[in-house]
Formats: sequence, structure tokens, C-alpha cells
Amino acid sequence: MSALKPSGDSQLLSLDHGFIYFARHARSIATRRHPGVILLSPQSKPLRLETKGQSFEASALVVAPRVVRSLYANNTPFAALHVEPSHPAYRMFESLPEEGGVCALSRRDFKAFDKSLAAYQMGTPNTAEVEDLFEGIVARTQRFLGAPPAQDKRMTAIIDYISRQPPEDYCFADLMDMARLSAGRLSHLFTEQIGLSLRSFLIWRKTKEAIGLFPTSETLTTIAHASGFADSAHFCRTFQKSLGLPPSRFRGDSCVQVYNLASS
Repeated sequence: MSALKPSGDSQLLSLDHGFIYFARHARSIATRRHPGVILLSPQSKPLRLETKGQSFEASALVVAPRVVRSLYANNTPFAALHVEPSHPAYRMFESLPEEGGVCALSRRDFKAFDKSLAAYQMGTPNTAEVEDLFEGIVARTQRFLGAPPAQDKRMTAIIDYISRQPPEDYCFADLMDMARLSAGRLSHLFTEQIGLSLRSFLIWRKTKEAIGLFPTSETLTTIAHASGFADSAHFCRTFQKSLGLPPSRFRGDSCVQVYNLASS
């Protein structure tokens, strides 16, 4: 496999069950991410994360899905691993405190990954190495958060089904048939099991689909339609609300270089 050669200030590597975002610094507006997030400072310098009424400062932070927060990393490189609901370990984020939804971990416990993180900054790792890095950090985090609770098999099947469908083929009636549940019961059980609403998950899947198309030469309007959004304006609003930057910053030679490493 060919080596990745990052350029620009930041890189986003899209994987099957999440993505890794590498950046040299951050001063973000308040965002609310659908995935669970693991933040690491490769240089062990502290990162500062602010939520409603709370501030956390550490070089290793874990953030629950749907937490409104702002990240500050002045002249501090960091890696952000976004773990999606389709990942088997996703429900481990449920163990985070309800108040704040953030916890700090010892950066020493992630030292085994420093070489890989540093190698990426040099532009040397390949696709398999990036996947190994992602899974290794997730597994190490799970050791401290605990094994995720068992998930209702119907919800697992629904997530798998949605993850394999083109966005334009999403059909709520099909999901009801699969689970053999009413609309209200399905929505309630999904939120209870996954930690976000079915609607929010569908929006995230569309956003992830769009990210996978960023390395192409397609226009943002074409990408929006191909990802299941009604128009580019809706797509741009949704994307910036979730990730804090407009999608135009992820195209061509803009500040964030995107690599689609997902197998599907």
C-alpha cells in the first residue's frame, strides 16, 4: 500500500467505523459531534476542552457523543479519533459521567502509540497502519472506560443495514419491518441503545458519505445530492454545525486534506 503524504495544516482520514483528524492547532467554535471522540496530544502538551460550565485540561481526553464543546490547542498538535455508532466499542462512551460527558485519561497509557502518531506527522504510515493505530487507541481507551454494554441485536442489524445503504435508499418503513417495531418504539429503543436519535444517526451517515467524496473532483452541490441532502445549503449548515468548519475547507488544496480509506 502506498504511503500517505499529508500536506496543509490538517488531515482527515476516513475509515470504515470512524475517522482520525490530525491538526497542528485548534481554536474551535462550539460543536456537537455524533461520534464519540478520543483526543490525544502527540507531544503530551495539554489540550483544553470547554463544555457548558466546565473546563477540562489534559493531553488525553475522551468525549461522549452529542456533547456541545469547544476545543483549544494553541500551537499544540493533536489527534482526534471519532468512533462511530457502527463500531463495536461505541457504547463504551456511555460510561462517561452524565455531567459534562468528558473525562481525562493518563497520557502515559497511550505512549505505545507515540511512534505511530509521530510517523504520521512525517507522512510515512500506510492505510493498514492508520487502521491499526485507530483500533489500538480505541482498544486502549476501552480498558479504562470498561467493556461496552450488550447492544440489542435489532439495533445492531439496523446500524449495519444503514451503514451499507446509499443515503438516498434510507427508508424508515424498512427499518420498522426489520425490527418488527412501531415507529415510536423503534425511535425510542434506538435512542436508548445508541445514545442519539435515529434521525441524528441518519444525518451523520449522510455527512460521513459526503466526507468520503471530498477527495473527488465533484462539486459541493453534487456531493450534497449524492450524500442524500436536499441541497448544498442544507449540507453546508449541517456539516459546519457538526465539525466546526465549512466543507469548502476540506476540498482540494484547502487547509484540511482528506483521505478516504474506507473499504466500502
